[in-house]
Amino acid sequence: DYETRLERLRRFVNEGLFQTYHAFLNNRQNWRGLAESLTQQADTTLETALPIMREDLDAPDLKVTILGLGKLGQRRMAPESDLDLVFLFDDNVDRDLAAKAVRRLTTILTTPLQEGIAYELDMRLRPSGRSGPPAVTLSAFQNYHAARAKTWEHIALVPARIIAGDKALGHKAETIIADVLSRPRDRDQLLSDAVSMWERLNTERIRTVPAD
Repeated sequence: DYETRLERLRRFVNEGLFQTYHAFLNNRQNWRGLAESLTQQADTTLETALPIMREDLDAPDLKVTILGLGKLGQRRMAPESDLDLVFLFDDNVDRDLAAKAVRRLTTILTTPLQEGIAYELDMRLRPSGRSGPPAVTLSAFQNYHAARAKTWEHIALVPARIIAGDKALGHKAETIIADVLSRPRDRDQLLSDAVSMWERLNTERIRTVPAD
């Protein structure tokens, strides 16, 4: 049943984490291998969550693709990394169904059960930010990045990759991203924006870690 599948998904994550950390702590895997293993496990978990969602909503033909950003997109997952995701849907999708699909995927991955949660999600990088709708159509994604997105949002697309879902839809998303990243830009403005981003990261996010 639905709840049993969610518990087994969490057990898969927990057992995979145990094996990965055990290999790392016993020097059978370096940090690059650790990051690759953690990323592969997250990819597999997302691929597994999609059919659970489709079956639960009785929507076997729902076209959705999952775009991974941040450490997930770079294949550099770290212990306790969350998943930076954008859920992209076909333009012809029923908007209510798409919203239900995102809510159900969030439930599948984040609801605490006996085995805990699978992953924390971060969907703030979707068009219109955390206040906007979580389900994003392909045309809305394209229009936002063509007309309203800030430089930092385009930079965030650099490591983006398709994780799971409809392959044709994923290919279209990759084409849109390539177009966004290859368009002509004001070099001075781009460098100024990048410096501002780095200064903010350096002030707010980077901390000195004690050697012990």
